[in-house]
Amino acid sequence: MPRRYKRKEGVRPRIVSWTTEALQNAFDEMDKNIMGINKISRQFGIPSRTLRRRYAAKNKTKLTLGKHPIFGFENEKRLVKHILKLGEAGFPPDRRSIRMLAYQFAEKLKLKHKFDHESQRAGNEWCKSFIERNPELAIRQAEGLSVARAKGLSREEVNNFYELLAKVMIDNGLSDKPERIFNMDESGIQLNNKPGKVIAKKGAKVVNSVTSAEKGETMTIIACCNAIGNFLPPAVIIKGVNKKTEFEDGLPPGSKVYMNKKSAYINTEIFYKWLTEHFIPLKPQGKVLLILDGHSSHSTAPDMLQAAADNDIILLCLPSHTTSVLQPLDRSVFGPLKTYFNHETNQFMRMHPNKKISRYNAGALIRNAWLRATTPANALGGFRGSGIYPLDPNALPDTTFIISDIGLSRQNAGESRGPDEGDPQTSRILPQTSSLSYHHPELDNTSETVELCVPVEAERRAQTPLPQTSSSTCCQLNPVNERENITGLDQNKTPPNSILASVHRESPSILIDPEVLEDISIVDIGDDTIEQFLAGIEEKETPSKILVQASPIPQIPLTMAKRTKQSADILNSKEKIKEKKNMAEKKNKRVKPKLDKSNKTETTKEKRKFKSTNKKTKEGSDKENDTTDSDSEETPTTTYYKTRGKKTQGLPVKKTKRDNQESPKDTDDNYYCIECFDSYQHTKSKSDWIRCISCQKWLHEICTLFRNYCSRCGKLKALSNST
Repeated sequence: MPRRYKRKEGVRPRIVSWTTEALQNAFDEMDKNIMGINKISRQFGIPSRTLRRRYAAKNKTKLTLGKHPIFGFENEKRLVKHILKLGEAGFPPDRRSIRMLAYQFAEKLKLKHKFDHESQRAGNEWCKSFIERNPELAIRQAEGLSVARAKGLSREEVNNFYELLAKVMIDNGLSDKPERIFNMDESGIQLNNKPGKVIAKKGAKVVNSVTSAEKGETMTIIACCNAIGNFLPPAVIIKGVNKKTEFEDGLPPGSKVYMNKKSAYINTEIFYKWLTEHFIPLKPQGKVLLILDGHSSHSTAPDMLQAAADNDIILLCLPSHTTSVLQPLDRSVFGPLKTYFNHETNQFMRMHPNKKISRYNAGALIRNAWLRATTPANALGGFRGSGIYPLDPNALPDTTFIISDIGLSRQNAGESRGPDEGDPQTSRILPQTSSLSYHHPELDNTSETVELCVPVEAERRAQTPLPQTSSSTCCQLNPVNERENITGLDQNKTPPNSILASVHRESPSILIDPEVLEDISIVDIGDDTIEQFLAGIEEKETPSKILVQASPIPQIPLTMAKRTKQSADILNSKEKIKEKKNMAEKKNKRVKPKLDKSNKTETTKEKRKFKSTNKKTKEGSDKENDTTDSDSEETPTTTYYKTRGKKTQGLPVKKTKRDNQESPKDTDDNYYCIECFDSYQHTKSKSDWIRCISCQKWLHEICTLFRNYCSRCGKLKALSNST
């Protein structure tokens, strides 16, 4: 089915040349009854049949020619409004989601449509036409926003940062000195080329592009610039221990390379080196302001904070989860840097297809990308866009806080409700102390049924009659058939059936939501009648509620994690340095006992083990000498020992009368099985070890057929018993 109708050649196009203003003037002339309808039609350029039809229906709405949308103009506007609400909440739908939502919407409204019932989605052509009919919608590339940033990017945190920034700049005389306002940040790059969009043969199934590796090595670049567009040479962090001079080949002059044993990310030690070896020698004399994020490497080391304070450096921390909009380097430098670096890597692979991008040849690639990205225009744009310099608390648009504003408004609405009140999104009727008439101009031409979510009162009015007064408010309740879709031609018609009732000003009146008032024109509301009316339409659904049920608007709670959220603060103030020192001392006190326990030498353990073994052996020998006669008269028992914690296979471990008897491991001889010659120290058998009561030698329990003897002694015992 074609998406757009193409008119045949030679056919005169039908164009609606008249305007709504001309139609209104024609209606005025027809009301005067002076000229005929044909003359009025020629005077205002409106077809006579169109004029007669619209005048009879009092319809002044100008619609498009041809077939109208499946949902109608009003329901399509509701669909557009719902899509915009999803985008504002941080969950903009894609084309597939809109097609599924359109199918469910049409099914709920019981409209005739040609959507695919098998896939339960509208067609691609309908989606394209829908976007073209509504110019406020467009296909855009969405940017990922983490839940933490959505929660943390609030107006309150940003305003507190601007207030602290203004105070620091005024107190230290930096308001008119942009060359002393710096921003520092780090970003990672991958030593690999990413193929983008290319030109290839039309219809090709697969288009391959050679890359340096599946996943390249990660390197971190530390960048720093001031508010007049001057950049410090970059510093590069590489994973490893031994630094080689080849790693600095090709880097911009003055660049530094730092090695990190665990990873290529920044830590407290590297940041301290960068601050003392790189930033302090290049900074201007006097006080400077260094704006950075609240990473632990920037804010936990007392020595680093003290070094910054001693060198007139004010460390201003950005609030958590706001660096994407408040950090100048994130806004305008790192994006172009990574784009240009990707261009350089692609060009390197084309020029050197047999080489691999590594830490030895990455310096030249970083230099070329650095020179193209670190321009004064980019730096000035970052400081201006974030509102840092020139100081502008209103630099960020309102769309930046739209998600947090929605969550905050819902949270405040929930706190303001009482324990017996319902959700504000589902509560349509609330008791008021005085009558109030509500008019919503956007919904004058909208007609839909009503749903009641909250009862009018906790007790029925019939049980507590109210006094009657002469003053009342009049309106008319028009029940609407849920299957009808009223168009502009029928909007001004008066329904034949109307319900009249009266509501009294002395009794608690009812504030009805604008969506409920869509079907109420002129009413004399009464207490009993309004209850009956609302009870009759309680289970009916409106198009707006159908959209919410089919595609609910997600809510992001503003509750943060248990970990303390970092707010804007001066990191190297005297109070902060003292606090960090106290925390470091407490940590050292807790860690020192653990280190002492873990540093016990093997000699100490062996000494303790040797003493306990000697003690047991001595006690066992003393008891054996004292009870030799008594033991010889008793029935001999077999000694069982588990093999170094290994479990027995179905045989219980028996206790002996000699609890302190030595094990095979404690004896100097006979430490192997006399049957299989398996050593006790290296045995792999799970069987228990036993000691022959005749020869006192050790063996596995499964290596003999005699319960208390080895094979040799058992046979001798059997022969002696037979004779």
